[in-house]
Amino acid sequence: MDEEIEIVKIILEQNYEQARFAGTERLWFTNFYMVLVAGVLTYFGLTKQSLTDASIWFVHLFMLLFTIGGGVVAAKDGVEWVNHIKKIEAFFEEKRYDTLKKYAGIPKHGGIYTFLKVRYVFVSFYILAFFFWLFLLLSSTSHIWN
Repeated sequence: MDEEIEIVKIILEQNYEQARFAGTERLWFTNFYMVLVAGVLTYFGLTKQSLTDASIWFVHLFMLLFTIGGGVVAAKDGVEWVNHIKKIEAFFEEKRYDTLKKYAGIPKHGGIYTFLKVRYVFVSFYILAFFFWLFLLLSSTSHIWN
């Protein structure tokens, strides 16, 4: 029985660590992205350069590609986080462990938690940012199309 408890402990610990890593990776990437966006926008503000100036189209392209990367990372990490939490929930669905479920710290379901899903907020943020940088890229390269 003690050996089984140790195995259970290791399995749960690994799943929680992987779920935490996925959430942390998403936050680190988003923090880096926000610092980069703030730096780019501050630079344009300090130099009084228009965001739609034709000479800076490459900055918009870079930010657009970086935004796509951020959206992919946010979506991937959201899915990984959910998978690890589901594995932990499935473990506690077994009859012999269901009494320990209240100590597991599993995210709540139902009610308001049905609508508030942080992983969707992150992906939605990157979708909005994508359209922002796409608009700026198209605006800065409009002279090419005319």
